[in-house]
Amino acid sequence: MIYMVHHIGVPYTPTYVVIIYSIVAIILAIILIYKTKALKKFNTLDYVYMGIGGAIVAILDHIVGDSIFIPSPF
Repeated sequence: MIYMVHHIGVPYTPTYVVIIYSIVAIILAIILIYKTKALKKFNTLDYVYMGIGGAIVAILDHIVGDSIFIPSPF
């Protein structure tokens, strides 16, 4: 197995693993949604709450992600 490392010595996940994981997660989510008929159980207010929650998560992801500092030797 190839052990990939950043230039600062921190191991990282290869891109193909991230892409495969994302595709599998989306497929599983779609299967679960259709098997449980989850979309028919939501009303309009539920979709509003999900949209607001998703927006908050996206904003916080950028704030927290930008505040993480990994020192670089260069």
